[in-house]
Amino acid sequence: MTKTELKKNITKINKLLRSDSYEAGIELIKTLDDPEIKKGTLKEVLKHPDYYEAGIKSVKTLDISVIDEGIIKLLLKQQDYDAIDTGIELARALDEPAIFEALLGGWSINDEGKLVLEEGYKGETLTKRWADESWSYVSYALWNLISYSPDNVNINETIKRENILKANILIISAPRVTDGNFVSYLNLLSKFKQLKSLIIDGDYRIVPEEIENLTQIKSLILKSEYLYNVGVDDINDLPFSNLLNLEELEVSSIRSSGNMKKLISISKLLNLKKLILSKLQIPEIPNQFAELINIKELDLSNNSLEDEDRITTWGGPNNDKYTIHHKDSIKSLAKLINLEKLNLKSNNLTKVKWVGNLKNLEYLNLESNELTEIPSEIGKLKKLKVLKIAFNKINSISVELGRLEKLEELDISMNYELTSLPDEIINLEQLERLNLKANKLTDLPSNLNLLKKLKYLDVSRNSFNYGKYEGSNFKVSDGDGLKEMLEKILPDTEIIFW
Repeated sequence: MTKTELKKNITKINKLLRSDSYEAGIELIKTLDDPEIKKGTLKEVLKHPDYYEAGIKSVKTLDISVIDEGIIKLLLKQQDYDAIDTGIELARALDEPAIFEALLGGWSINDEGKLVLEEGYKGETLTKRWADESWSYVSYALWNLISYSPDNVNINETIKRENILKANILIISAPRVTDGNFVSYLNLLSKFKQLKSLIIDGDYRIVPEEIENLTQIKSLILKSEYLYNVGVDDINDLPFSNLLNLEELEVSSIRSSGNMKKLISISKLLNLKKLILSKLQIPEIPNQFAELINIKELDLSNNSLEDEDRITTWGGPNNDKYTIHHKDSIKSLAKLINLEKLNLKSNNLTKVKWVGNLKNLEYLNLESNELTEIPSEIGKLKKLKVLKIAFNKINSISVELGRLEKLEELDISMNYELTSLPDEIINLEQLERLNLKANKLTDLPSNLNLLKKLKYLDVSRNSFNYGKYEGSNFKVSDGDGLKEMLEKILPDTEIIFW
């Protein structure tokens, strides 16, 4: 077939493929059985769902000599992981630096580990436009190209394998990991031997065991839109036991349908300094957590932790039922004596006397639990700067609270049974923010004016007589209300009354 005939046939077939007679075009491709015709009509073939898979398969039969950048780019721009994988296979087979340079032109990795295209880039590249829903596919193609690019390729220094220290990947509307896409991501990232930090955010369902191949990383953050089967009874443990260099680990889910009962592998990560396990319906923590002696920051917020033994029934996906045995395992945290920051917000805790052992704590969040008192043990936390204990059932506050000489922020709002505060609160000389909103306070401690550093005070929605202050602890002029009184003694403080 001459070049003129070839061009005429490609034009003819493409016209048929764009018309209602596209089936005739497909038959003509089969009849002529010419690699150049397959190549020249591929773009139109891939537009038809009925022939899409056949089109991808036909590419694999082409002789490598007819493969060029155009075909590879066409495959890599498809919103289909199989097509992208085919394109990557062809690029690897050609192993030509010029192709990788053309497809990766203008791309770099920023300080956050994200792939970014140079603003206003005019040169050749894989793509310059994409919708949010297609970014997962574009990103997958780019990370693959980076992973398999030849050593002598001329691309931005930040996307050369040996220079990649941090990768931040966003997966939007991606197929489930059973299709192998998430696993493929992890396998190609294992090629980046200098990678120290990995963030994967988006819509994936499980934490695959292949993540243990990333043995060199120090920071791993997994934020999932919906962790589907993490920790359900048939899952033995999270696959982290080989990541012995980890110093920071975060696993969080917006909507978890499992409960992570088995966290034993995490207790083996003795270099951990920061651990976040949030929104995962964790009912208990293993006693082995006490071995994490180097940990300084721990976030177990928005789980199902309790400090009493009891059994509950949990409804899983497809109306499945699971029995959860809540065990009083929270006290094992008392052995983490190097903790500086602890977040236990939104659990089911009723008593926290054990926190008195954590002498190095600077931040403690106990919001949204079932606590009825602030125990005397709290006074042992001499380094504490922030204490958040809102949205509980607090009705009693120990005078030992006044021993927190470094406390800068105290939030005890939304405790609807709290009627009084200890006078010792005026000993908190470093206090800058005090939130007393929505309690049942009828009086305030005397000598609040001694809180010289207080910048913010919220006394709204309590049981004071706001019109004329009638508390016993202040001598005020006739007619002075709470507002006037506090403004006089705290002239430099922002005060919220209503």
